[in-house]
Amino acid sequence: MKHCREGPFMSRYQVTFSILCLAAIPIGLFGLISKFLNGMNDRVFWAYLLATLLAAAAMYVKRKQSMADEAIFRLASAPKWLALSPVRRMQMMWLDWPLFSKVREAEAQRLKVEPLTRVSFEADSLKLIPVHAQHRRRYFLKRIAEMTRVRGIQVRSSTNGVFGPGFFADKVELHWQGGDKRIWRHIRTQIIDGEPISLRHFYDTLASGYLLTLSDEERHNYMIGTR
Repeated sequence: MKHCREGPFMSRYQVTFSILCLAAIPIGLFGLISKFLNGMNDRVFWAYLLATLLAAAAMYVKRKQSMADEAIFRLASAPKWLALSPVRRMQMMWLDWPLFSKVREAEAQRLKVEPLTRVSFEADSLKLIPVHAQHRRRYFLKRIAEMTRVRGIQVRSSTNGVFGPGFFADKVELHWQGGDKRIWRHIRTQIIDGEPISLRHFYDTLASGYLLTLSDEERHNYMIGTR
């Protein structure tokens, strides 16, 4: 693999991808507006064709393994997610997506292994609330929901939809399925209300509580299915 120079600078693949995207977008918009104002004509046709070719070229560059490989290489020297300002984060998202996605995923993995999520108990449910406000965004709430999904538990991520109530959600809610309170009692004995925990610890606690509700045969089949 060819390495780019050290530091979180854009690789030549990313520069090429960004240029192609920045060229395709205005050309495509020009064709769309021209069609709306003047109808279909030669200029609209060539604008559509050129925008399509540029977009296809951008997707080809994006799918090249070297582009993702270089993002992994640059991740070691890239700023951590919490150290990025909103402006820097937006800039990286638009101009250096492979590195942006790697930095964001690394932060999601930190939620998995570090005590960065608080547990708040309700009567028959609980809420997972990230300690840091920057983790209360849709992407991280969705990742929290994915990493805490266990059979026997209904997870309501509150992140579905675009402009619905979930758009402003800052927590993930979990509800018990089937009304079996053994899971509830187990997790209450293992986790303190308001205690910051890692998602891995929370998942393991949920899984062990779910196993208590199963027969020996069901428990055996469950363990085989999770290998």
